Amino acid sequence: MRKFLVILTAVCVFTIGVFSVDFGYIYDDADIFEDNEEEKMERVAEEVYSDSGLLCVVVTDYGIGDMLSMLPAYAGSAVDMVMLTVDMSAREFDIYQYNAIEGESAFRISYSESENILDSILDDMVSGNYADAALMFVNMSESAFVNDSNYVVGDYDGYEYYDYSENAYDHHEHKTFSIGMILLPLIVGAVVGGISVLCVRMSYKKKVHGSTYPLSQYSNLNITDSKDNFITKNVVVTHIPDPPSHSGGGGGGFHGGGSRGGGAHMGGRKF
Repeated sequence: MRKFLVILTAVCVFTIGVFSVDFGYIYDDADIFEDNEEEKMERVAEEVYSDSGLLCVVVTDYGIGDMLSMLPAYAGSAVDMVMLTVDMSAREFDIYQYNAIEGESAFRISYSESENILDSILDDMVSGNYADAALMFVNMSESAFVNDSNYVVGDYDGYEYYDYSENAYDHHEHKTFSIGMILLPLIVGAVVGGISVLCVRMSYKKKVHGSTYPLSQYSNLNITDSKDNFITKNVVVTHIPDPPSHSGGGGGGFHGGGSRGGGAHMGGRKF
C-alpha cells in the first residue's frame, strides 16, 4: 500500500509539472545552439521568469513567418513576454514584445531600450556567437523590464503593433506624420496639374486649321494575318510555418481559445 501511494504521488507531481506550464524558452529550429548552450539559456530564462514574471523566448529558424500573429501562442499563460527571433535565411534578428492583458499600455520595455538591446547583441550575431547574443538579450531584457525609471511614456515611434482582443484584430503602423508630409504632395500635385492644363490650352490656341487630307480615298486596310499571344503567369506561394509543437525549458504545448492584449515588433537588425 505504501509503495502504491509513493508511485501515485510521483505520477501526480509529474502530471502537474507537465501541464502547469504551457510555454517554452528556446525554440532552436535552425539548430544554431549547442546542447550545453541551450541548457544554460533555458536555466537563465527560467530564473528571469521566476524572479520578474518576464517570459524571455528565443526562436531560430530558416525563415520566420508572421510572428506577430503567433505571439499569444508562444506566450501561453505568461502575461509579459519578450521574444528574440533569428532568421538564418534572411540573416536578420528581431525583437517582439507581448502583454496578454492590456497590450501596448502595459509594455515595460520601451522602444529606445529595445533599440539598445538590438545594438548591443549585433556584434555577437555578426561574429556567430549566437548563444552569447541570446544570453545578453535575456539579461538586458530583464534589466529593462524591472527598471521602471528607464521607461518613457509613448516611446514607441516606428514599431508595428497588433491588438489581440477577442472582438478586434487590428494592425497599427505607428509612424510619426507631420502637416508638411501631407501638404507637400497636395501642393506638388496642384502645380503639376496646373502646368498640364496650361500647356493644353496653349496648344489649342496655336493650332492652325488647314485643308483636310482625304484619308479614306488614299488608304486601305487589309487584315492578312492574326496571332493570339498568351502571357505566362507565375504565382509564388509563401508558406508561413505554424508555431512549433515542441518546446524547451518548460515543455507542454500552446494554449487555445480567444486571445486578448497586444503584441509589437520592436525592431530588428541584419547580421
